[in-house]
Amino acid sequence: MMYYLVSLNDFLHYISLAFPSLPIQPVFPLLHASESNGPGIPLSVLLGSLLSIAGCVVRIFCYRTLQGFAFELQKSPKLATSGPYSIVRHPAYTGTWMNFIGSAMVHWWILGTGVKALGYAWLIGVGSGITVLLMRMDGEDALMKKLFGSEWEAWSKVVRYRLIPGVY
Repeated sequence: MMYYLVSLNDFLHYISLAFPSLPIQPVFPLLHASESNGPGIPLSVLLGSLLSIAGCVVRIFCYRTLQGFAFELQKSPKLATSGPYSIVRHPAYTGTWMNFIGSAMVHWWILGTGVKALGYAWLIGVGSGITVLLMRMDGEDALMKKLFGSEWEAWSKVVRYRLIPGVY
């Protein structure tokens, strides 16, 4: 629901730029110099959209590598070590982070409007989502180590990074 409200807010903002005579204009002041020169897509919106889409693509690759996904463990689970799982140990979380951060970049302008509470709620939601993912990784690594033992140990020595290759 939060995403839909923010997206509606985003839509109204760009409508107010394209049609400044509409009565919604006072709620959405011109926030960027580029927007005051006429309608256009701010760089943060463009880059955020691309990052968010890239995150979705990463998650699709993860889903396909796992050949679907279930919240229950399969009777004969296999350790995923190919595709995006050959680069980082939690690539689906990397994709989710990309999506969260990209969405925050797209909707950052809300903080400069008359509906700041919605913008702050959105940022708190993004921050909370990122934090939850960080907290889950240790537990998932421990479970995978328990389930797969030496296979997981060998894979984790090759794939050392959890989210970002060469960084973390």
